[in-house]
Amino acid sequence: MNKSLLASLHFFGVSHHTSKLDIRSKYALDEAKIAQLHDIFKSINGVRGCVIISTCNRTEFVLDGGNETELLVVLCEFYGTDKATIEKHFSYMEGWQVVRHLYRLTSGLDSMILGDIQITSQLKDAVKLSNEASLLSPLLSKLCQSAFKAGKRVRNETGVSDGAASVSYTALLMARDYLGPLNECSALVIGTGDMGRDVVYNLRSKGMTRLTVTNRTEQTGRSYAELVGGNFAPFSDLADEIDKHDIIITCTSAGKILIDNSMISEQDRHQLFLDLSLPANIDLAVNAIQNKMRIDIDAIQMNVDKYLVARRNEVPKAEAIISEELLSFQYKQIMDIASPAMIRLREEFEYIRIEELNRAAEAIGEEHLPAVELLTKRLVKRLAVMPIEIFCGHVEDSTLAMEEILDAAYN
Repeated sequence: MNKSLLASLHFFGVSHHTSKLDIRSKYALDEAKIAQLHDIFKSINGVRGCVIISTCNRTEFVLDGGNETELLVVLCEFYGTDKATIEKHFSYMEGWQVVRHLYRLTSGLDSMILGDIQITSQLKDAVKLSNEASLLSPLLSKLCQSAFKAGKRVRNETGVSDGAASVSYTALLMARDYLGPLNECSALVIGTGDMGRDVVYNLRSKGMTRLTVTNRTEQTGRSYAELVGGNFAPFSDLADEIDKHDIIITCTSAGKILIDNSMISEQDRHQLFLDLSLPANIDLAVNAIQNKMRIDIDAIQMNVDKYLVARRNEVPKAEAIISEELLSFQYKQIMDIASPAMIRLREEFEYIRIEELNRAAEAIGEEHLPAVELLTKRLVKRLAVMPIEIFCGHVEDSTLAMEEILDAAYN
């Protein structure tokens, strides 16, 4: 495998694999901070592109250009910490490791919940922001599009995403276990972002009709409540609304505690507080109140195994598809480099053919010239194709052990 083809690719990331929620919260980014980082990376000589992914489970940087040391300094300065701390929490990858990681990401194999494909739309948002900041280099554009293709193949050709396919859906299955049938419950959804939309969709699929939406921006909240067929409640009435509902779900980017013990009255009814936000929106102390349960993103991970047995059986199929797509991407990268040389070679052969034919035209004779013309054209065609065939065969041979190399590098 030609590692130099993607030597410019760098990756830094902190995720649920290595860090708890409180640590991930420190590195989470909103759009304003992402814009700041875009400006910083644009100012670094040699950085051609950057895609920044920030969700409740991960904050990851995919860069085209620059070097590891320089990029590490940027992260240290932005987060106001030292190199040792960044290296403790952030993993680093380069080259083909980055390609494989993005393929596994869009396939749901790297999600907190196996098969969760919400990350695909989040990566698309990250690509959009990168493009708007003029930081979507040709290489990163090709890489992300190929990752989306790999993810789509995995979803269509395997059962990795069958069943509980998102964090919010799995959380609602846990809610059903705690409260009973959800169609007999009412829910208050705080926030109208991507996670909020996913939650509402799943609540409706469970037959829930009593749904209230609240949001800091009243116009946004009212529009969304009308869209989903729910009621709107002003954010100022949050404490009163909490008492009225069985399930209270936060999915905002507020970045602070919105619900604490003082807002919850002690009553016999069971209530579930589902915190899907990062940083957390619901105080941990809520669990201490009788008949109240708080569940956050990390708690979901501890309860999902029973939903994942069938999906795990599909992982080998998904990995095989990823291997195929990796080989395809490698082949295209090599051919992008080789094709101009192949075209130039044929042009040179044709130039030599015409030059030598003109030189020998008199000796050949006019009556034999058409036959020799045809013969030399056929020779040039065959000679020009031969290097391509040899080259393609070499590429195929060199990629036979690619998966083993990637596994060793990735692990």
